[in-house]
Amino acid sequence: MGNRGILHDDRQQLGTARWKHQAWVTCTLAFKARRRELMTPGNYTELFFTDEAVTLAAGHRPCAECRREDFNRFRDAFARAHPDLPQPVRAPDMDRVTHTARVVSRSRAQVTYEAMLSELPEGVFFKIAPAGGPLVRWQGKVWAWSFEGLQRDRTLCRIGWRC
Repeated sequence: MGNRGILHDDRQQLGTARWKHQAWVTCTLAFKARRRELMTPGNYTELFFTDEAVTLAAGHRPCAECRREDFNRFRDAFARAHPDLPQPVRAPDMDRVTHTARVVSRSRAQVTYEAMLSELPEGVFFKIAPAGGPLVRWQGKVWAWSFEGLQRDRTLCRIGWRC
């Protein structure tokens, strides 16, 4: 489950905002027997993801409260990737850096990059053309992502990529 702030109104209707703060976190669905009513007025809007890869690809980091071990591993990896940040790295520092990497400043546009397929790291989500669906590079192969799970992508097989 993800959190980007309060994105709904008192009638549980979503507005146009895609986030309300830079701390995009992903939480566990069960923690200390807490129960929540979805879209409670004045409380954060619950976002649901199919799996961990999708939450990370969407720009979320593990929650420091309900996912402490995951948060610590993420923070340690983040610190190695960003040695210029004050140590120990704090959540607000990670949030600032990741927000800059995911959103074009002063807009709601998502940051995108062009790269050669062979240069993409394992676990990355990408698309080939603006109209193409989401793809994932995983275990040296390319998979088409869907709500039903990963499927082999035959488009890339035709151009010689391992499928």
